[in-house]
Amino acid sequence: MAKLREDIQELWIAIKYTFVDYIETTFKTLNETWPVILILVALLGMGIALSDPPPPKHLIMATGYTGSSVNKIGQDYAKFLADKGIHLELVNTPDSGENLRRILDPQDPTQVTFVPTIMVKPDQVKGILSLGEVGSFPVFIFTRGFTANTVNDFIGKRIYVGLEESANYAIALKILDIMGISNQVTLVSAPLDQIIETIEADKVDVVIVVDELHSKPMLYLADNPDWQLDKTGTSDAISRLLPEFKKSTMPKNGLSFLLNKPSESVDLLTSNVELVIKDNLHPAIQMLLLQATKEINSQRSFFQVTGTPSSTPDGPIPQSPEAKLFYEKGTPFLMNYLPFWLAEMLYRLFYLLLPFIIFVYPVFKLLPDLRLKPTKKRFTKIYAELRQIEEEFLVANSLLNLEDCINKITLLEDDVKAMHVPPKLSSDYFSLRSTIDFFRSTLLTAKEDHMPLTEKGMPSS
Repeated sequence: MAKLREDIQELWIAIKYTFVDYIETTFKTLNETWPVILILVALLGMGIALSDPPPPKHLIMATGYTGSSVNKIGQDYAKFLADKGIHLELVNTPDSGENLRRILDPQDPTQVTFVPTIMVKPDQVKGILSLGEVGSFPVFIFTRGFTANTVNDFIGKRIYVGLEESANYAIALKILDIMGISNQVTLVSAPLDQIIETIEADKVDVVIVVDELHSKPMLYLADNPDWQLDKTGTSDAISRLLPEFKKSTMPKNGLSFLLNKPSESVDLLTSNVELVIKDNLHPAIQMLLLQATKEINSQRSFFQVTGTPSSTPDGPIPQSPEAKLFYEKGTPFLMNYLPFWLAEMLYRLFYLLLPFIIFVYPVFKLLPDLRLKPTKKRFTKIYAELRQIEEEFLVANSLLNLEDCINKITLLEDDVKAMHVPPKLSSDYFSLRSTIDFFRSTLLTAKEDHMPLTEKGMPSS
């Protein structure tokens, strides 16, 4: 038992002295290297100041008019982002043209919106980026009071095309132009949220609507027996002539089982929609929007087996680097397992500290050598002086010369004793002291014999 107590006591003493030595060494190191540490801290502070700020907690999205499909999708995005701690403010707009105008305006606070690809011109894309195609909207052509079997049946009719500068208007005009009848019909312009009033006022014979089935105008047209889908069969030809359109199919009874509407399958055109952002939107928010896109828009829709968002490298809007990374590698690893804010903070710290650590590690690796270098240089100089005294001693031919060498070695020894030597060079220090002591003893012996010892070997450096 006494042996065990003794062993424990010795272990405790060893731990205590090791800890005290570590603390003393640390403070000595800090005392000697504080200028370097101060510079590194200043560099770290500069890096923090110049790095990306934390992501904002408030975001503005331009959607569409109340009851539109885009407005409803925006509400889904708001719920998704709210779960991540981001407040998404939805701004209702009359049409996609207003969305595009807002996102292109650097002074407008809108940071994200949905824009049909067909509306964007290459010379308009300054200051915006695309997060990819998030889906496609079908183009419905309804007729009332007549059946359109050929394009000629539209001539002379009043056709609703939407508000000017809207996506609906741009798409309708493209279709009428390719049909060759845009100057042979009467164009009726009105906002989409006023289309029902326009129809009930008997101002139109044909309606061209670009929207999803669950939007308010589409639900009205689907339940109204007076309005039937266009059956001219031009969708296949138009989709081949205009690559910005794709062909889809409305199945029999896809609008209404009770009204048997349509009574047979009808080909439709669809137009792609992109999620567009300002190019200064925080990268973490971009990644969060891409996650929302994957979850919300990947759900099965009526006209798509899967609405999986896709990359648009060849589109008119440049693709965001974050979107490219997302489509190539998926969601960042930490965002799959940690809360958004924690994962984002860890990523920022990693990208900030990694280059700093890469720079700091070799600096701290070199610090011990930098601290020891002046002392080592001093040792080298002293050995050189010893060599010089040795050479003088070997050629000394009088007692006066010997006394001069002894005086020089005594002064050199006093200088060495006054030196402050780092602990790591203690062995080198005492080796130098031993060399000087031996040399001085040799000189004193030579003095007593009144002769130089030319035959005796001298310790060398």
